[in-house]
Amino acid sequence: MIVREFFSVRRAYVVARDNLILPVMATSSSSPHQLIDTFWKCKVPGKVKLCLWKACQDFLPTRSNLVKKKMEVELFCPLCENKEETPLHIFRYCPIAKQMTHHLSGMLGFSPSLSLKEWLNYCMEKLSQSSFCRLLVKLWFLCKARNDKVWENRNCEPRSLLLSAQVWHANYLHANIPPPKVPRNQHAWTKPPVGGFSVCMDGAFDVHSHSGGAEIVWRHSLVE
Repeated sequence: MIVREFFSVRRAYVVARDNLILPVMATSSSSPHQLIDTFWKCKVPGKVKLCLWKACQDFLPTRSNLVKKKMEVELFCPLCENKEETPLHIFRYCPIAKQMTHHLSGMLGFSPSLSLKEWLNYCMEKLSQSSFCRLLVKLWFLCKARNDKVWENRNCEPRSLLLSAQVWHANYLHANIPPPKVPRNQHAWTKPPVGGFSVCMDGAFDVHSHSGGAEIVWRHSLVE
């Protein structure tokens, strides 16, 4: 029996996840679903996660990829101008990348020659979530520095780049602190005595727009 189903974004995502996403994360000993959850739940902006995800898929327009597409460009990394520019070189082996991630050697220990996706999987397993989030932000700033060098010929200094990444991430976390939950007194409504009235009033005020509103409800004893 042939089962016909309508197309939906949800079904398309399931197919893409099972055929494209899970094989990328399956290089690690941990569950691929667990690694995917860890990656996408990191407390960093979406553009940071998307950039690193494209890098793992080798979708970034690095010079090595541009040459594969028959574009006439130099192969050398624009930051160090020494080695061929690949995603693995930008985020791990470029001298500037090594200076920004040298502190990880003590936490990660020995990490053999791995592909970029294998190295990120390895980092996810070894680092705490907060440390891994900071690593993603530093790698994104590396990519941003690379683009600034290509398009604006702006040089970068590893220390200032590292400081900018730390301040930028701290500001992001501060701006995305969830508001505290204000407990509310929940009392069941009771009818007023015969011949009496009850008054229910509620209001709110927005300090940013300097606007507010209020509502009053009158009820007599005959209301159920």
